[in-house]
Amino acid sequence: MAQPSLPQNLGLKSLAVFDNLLAEDRLKHQPIMEEIIEVNGLGPALVLHTRLFARQTDDLDLSDITAAQAVMSALGENTPQWVTYNCGTEAGASQGHKHMQIFALPTPFELFPEAAPQGRGCITTNISGVPFKHFVTRLPQNAQATEIQDIYDRPLRAMRAEQDLITDVRAYNFMFLDNWLAVIPRRRGRNGKVGVNSAGMLGVVWVASEEERAAWDELGPVDHLQYVGIPNIPTRS
Repeated sequence: MAQPSLPQNLGLKSLAVFDNLLAEDRLKHQPIMEEIIEVNGLGPALVLHTRLFARQTDDLDLSDITAAQAVMSALGENTPQWVTYNCGTEAGASQGHKHMQIFALPTPFELFPEAAPQGRGCITTNISGVPFKHFVTRLPQNAQATEIQDIYDRPLRAMRAEQDLITDVRAYNFMFLDNWLAVIPRRRGRNGKVGVNSAGMLGVVWVASEEERAAWDELGPVDHLQYVGIPNIPTRS
C-alpha cells in the first residue's frame, strides 16, 4: 500500500509509537494507514484493528477506547481527530475483524452532534433537522478512557431499548471526539447499491463514481438516511 502524504510528523509519530509498543507486546491493537483517505478529502486517517481476531459486531471495550484515544492524542497536535466504529454489516462495516477508523475532523462544516446542549449526563435525542434516531452526549474536558467507556454505555443502553421495539437488527454507528460521543441505531447497511457508514450518518459522504453520486441524488439524503437508520419519530412500548 502506498504511503499517503502527511503533514509534518502527523501519523508517522503515532505509527512509530505504536510499532515500539507492539514490539514490546504491550498493545492489543495495531494501526494501519488507509489509502482511500487521499481520495475522499478528509486528510490522513488510520484503521485501528485488534491484533487478535475480535468480531465487528462486538461493542467497544476499554482497551478499544484507550487505543483510539492514544492515536487521537498523537495525531491531534495539528488537526482535531474523530473516531468512528461501524458495529455490524448493517452499520456499514466492510469486514468482520473489529476495527475503528480515525479521521482528521472535516472542515469547514460542523457535525450535527455539536448542537447537543452542554451538560454532563444528558442524552440528546432530538437535535433539530436530524431525521433519524440518534443518542448524543457531551464528554467532560480531558475525559479519560474509563470515563468515555462509562459514558458510552449509557446512550448505548438507551439506543438498544428503542431499537429493540422496531427491529431485530443490533447494528449501530458510534463516533466520538474530545467533547462528545454519539450512537446511531441502524436497520440496514444500504439502499440498493448505496451504502452508509458512520461518517455518512454524520453527513460526511464520499462516492466512488458518478453513478453512486447520481444514486444519492435520486434517493435524496434525508429519505436515504431514514431508510438505513430509524426515522426519528416517537416509539410506543
